[in-house]
Amino acid sequence: MRRTFTDLVTAVQVSPDGRLLAIADDAGLVRFVNLATWSRVGNDVNLGAPVATRAMSFSPDGRRLMVVVVEPSRSTLEAIDVTSRQARKLLVWQTPTATPPLGSAGVAYSPDGRSIAVSLIRETDFGGVPSAARVLVLHPDTGRVRWERPYPKSSTIQEESHVAFMPNGVLLTSAQHGNTILWNPATGRILRQYPIGGLPAISTDGSEVALGRNTPFADPISSAWVTVLNLRTGHFRTLGAGLSNAWIRGISFIAGDSEIVAEAFDGVHVWNVAPPGTMDESFVAHGYESVMAVDPGRTTAFIGSQDGSVPAS
Repeated sequence: MRRTFTDLVTAVQVSPDGRLLAIADDAGLVRFVNLATWSRVGNDVNLGAPVATRAMSFSPDGRRLMVVVVEPSRSTLEAIDVTSRQARKLLVWQTPTATPPLGSAGVAYSPDGRSIAVSLIRETDFGGVPSAARVLVLHPDTGRVRWERPYPKSSTIQEESHVAFMPNGVLLTSAQHGNTILWNPATGRILRQYPIGGLPAISTDGSEVALGRNTPFADPISSAWVTVLNLRTGHFRTLGAGLSNAWIRGISFIAGDSEIVAEAFDGVHVWNVAPPGTMDESFVAHGYESVMAVDPGRTTAFIGSQDGSVPAS
């Protein structure tokens, strides 16, 4: 276990070449770590406000890191130059929003590096459930918004939407207790909706998405499941082993898409994708609130915890 912060770690991301780990916290500090030596690289970047949970994304060439910071009355998209460590504000939204550890915003680079997708919510008095949400795509250099759409709401308990790009450039979004949606990244037209949602992880070939599905925020007992959705057929199946007294906070396909790793309140778990979806490994808990990133080779998971540590599994 390696301790790198004294504040709650809210986001971790591995660079596309697998050499750098970016770590952000709820004080607005972004730090870069050399994964070969586990030593700090260059200066830290202080964004002055909490980094939203999981809201970081490297450009495909690794030269830029997009980060969303949140304050009670606004959200800001910051572009960090990885070499110079200079941050530049791309866009500011004046809207009530949630701060960590609640989810509030998401950001993702397109595979060609020419677009940024951002999800935003409007905070409500009912903690954890946004009153409204929207998704937009913008230019990564100028911040010019190409399109913006209200996010479809399918239930009264739908939580924040997550954004990710498919290998072919199609935008995928998914929300707990909502739907999974495919969007035309150029026009914002909805291509397809699936009646299930969660924290998404896309398979290497883009044919499937693994969804970490949690019980509603207001439920007194937390539980979680992993569901695999076939994006071609629309068929989905839930893996046999669920979690009790835990929510999934990070998820990824690994081992050539034959396994799924998910990080939860109680530790890190690995499922075999083949039916019946057994849980083959579990690792001890490391902190209550946490986030996860997986290296490009999908062999190592990095966990950021509320105690400021970032262990690797």
